[in-house]
Amino acid sequence: MLNHSCKEPKLTRWSDNVRIFEDCANYGIVEQGQAIALRDTYVTLRDKMHRLALADNDAEVPDSTLVEERNVVSDAWDNWLAREQSTE
Repeated sequence: MLNHSCKEPKLTRWSDNVRIFEDCANYGIVEQGQAIALRDTYVTLRDKMHRLALADNDAEVPDSTLVEERNVVSDAWDNWLAREQSTE
């Protein structure tokens, strides 16, 4: 979003990740499917961290949990950040 906001200033109007993902899809920066997957992953992780915090538990979770969510983030990282680094 920050990389594209100079061309599309409206991308900076929201501070919450859910709407940022939606706008990035609407402006064609991220494919709709990936934006939905990232949004859902963000919400799942946020909810998990909130539940742990409310129970006064450590936010660290076993590697065997949230595997699908980590894969979504890793795929996005590989797609966007690795590609950006290779063009510099």
